[in-house]
Amino acid sequence: RSVSQSRYDPENNVDHYVSDVVGIAKEMGAKVLKYDFEGKIDGVIVRIGGRPYVGIDRRLSETDARFTVAHELAHLEDRTVGMACTLIAERRADKIARERLIPERDLFRAIGDYGGDAEFLARLF
Repeated sequence: RSVSQSRYDPENNVDHYVSDVVGIAKEMGAKVLKYDFEGKIDGVIVRIGGRPYVGIDRRLSETDARFTVAHELAHLEDRTVGMACTLIAERRADKIARERLIPERDLFRAIGDYGGDAEFLARLF
């Protein structure tokens, strides 16, 4: 699943491609909540009464929060919620999150529109 929208930035005359991860979470039946996590936890996904809840650290930047939600939703998709995740499962969730946040079609469209400068493209997503 990938719900992306183009958001025009008139100051820089470019489109930003933004995946609506909260919208994706809703489609998947999950609710996203912000918490004050301590330590190295950016996010977590749990089921309560059968409903999935994604908790993210409220101190995360907007970009990191979007990635964390996408990562936790990948665990829901992979059916690894509530299981002790292996390094392989974590890497797979990272890969799914990256693909959800930067859909291939949007990346190729941006390259076609703006060229292949990686730093510039990174600012668009």
